[in-house]
Amino acid sequence: MILALGYLGYTLTNVVLEKKEIDNRLASLRSDMKEMELNREEIEKNKEYYSSQDFLEKEARRLLNYQKPGEEVIAVIPNKNNQTSEEEKTIEKKKIQEENIKELSNPEKWQRYFFGARD
Repeated sequence: MILALGYLGYTLTNVVLEKKEIDNRLASLRSDMKEMELNREEIEKNKEYYSSQDFLEKEARRLLNYQKPGEEVIAVIPNKNNQTSEEEKTIEKKKIQEENIKELSNPEKWQRYFFGARD
């Protein structure tokens, strides 16, 4: 009798643990399902946007320089020579430093590497 009750308690404990594991798995699957539903909705919105006439026109204008009849396309090309004087000074300093380092002997280069510049 006691042996039967012990076996029944053991079996009941296993059933309870299995139910808890199944409930946890079910909750995880429901969470995944909600996330997938949100992803599906986002994909539907993107699909609508990317198939719209407005998007197609924007992309044609951007990639193919498309223009409607009567429109004029103006291209703005940045001038690369418009660097500020500070940028020019910084570039010049870096060039001078590189030239000075090239003139150093190998031991002096190692000293600069480990202990920093002593200027």
